[in-house]
Amino acid sequence: MTITTISLLCFVAISSVVGTILLLVRDLRTSSVPSGGILVGRTAGDRLRRIPTVFDEKAATSLFKKFDQTFNRLVLESGWDINPSTAFLFLIVCGL
Repeated sequence: MTITTISLLCFVAISSVVGTILLLVRDLRTSSVPSGGILVGRTAGDRLRRIPTVFDEKAATSLFKKFDQTFNRLVLESGWDINPSTAFLFLIVCGL
């Protein structure tokens, strides 16, 4: 095995472990139903308002705006509770 192959395998292994830990932390943080199965903190009079998303915007006309809208949709559809700029910085850090 060459040093390049070993480096690539180490990178994949470390990235997998970090990704697994982040997903585990996210799942533990966003659990809204306690172990008893009773939803706490909601009353019958609570109303949920829909937050405007990228799907509510009109279609972009320039190439860069189309790219931005597509990336924003990708982040929104991923299910992560982060904004697009945080996702972009996360991708840059993972790439480095």
